[in-house]
Amino acid sequence: MKLFVSTASPFARLTLVSALATGIEELEISVVNPWANPVALESVNPFSQVPTLITDSGTTLLDTVVIARRLLGNDFLKNDAEARTASFALILMEQLVKYHSLGRDQPEGAAPHPHIARARNAIIRALAKAPRFEPDSDRFCQLALGIAFDYLQLRASDIYQAHLGEEKLRAMQGFTARPWLRATSAAWLEEHMPTQLTALRAVC
Repeated sequence: MKLFVSTASPFARLTLVSALATGIEELEISVVNPWANPVALESVNPFSQVPTLITDSGTTLLDTVVIARRLLGNDFLKNDAEARTASFALILMEQLVKYHSLGRDQPEGAAPHPHIARARNAIIRALAKAPRFEPDSDRFCQLALGIAFDYLQLRASDIYQAHLGEEKLRAMQGFTARPWLRATSAAWLEEHMPTQLTALRAVC
């Protein structure tokens, strides 16, 4: 199998962590910049988005949830509570990507896009109702939540500090120190550019 990821995408990071949570050994990793529309990625995913997984049968999977389910199997989400936590985390990631990308691509001198403020307000409202965070859990839903919170710190550190809450801020210190999370951080991926899952597993 082959998994296309980027260094900063929380969705790609979640699929990498999901792969590490399994017994999979033979998984090729291709670290790309999807914004540059690399030929290798675009040829298998016309949307030029990560994550993208090519299975052993040659089937291309384009969605984070579908890929995670393919990697983790039927134990992916075991009840409604886990489904709610996972869905919250994934939507938080989506809102953060929107918030960041609209601000980054804002034309010089133009009025801020109205969806920037809308996304920011939605994120702040949602954090007040965030699910319980269990930083030591290996369940997909909790890994997704922690990765979403870490992406919040990366893209909107002011919101992270002001609205995540003291309990979750303390929990995140332990979460981001876990080997799986260190080995899938943007900094580690940019420095090492791994081409095989075994390279990540070796440091976990």
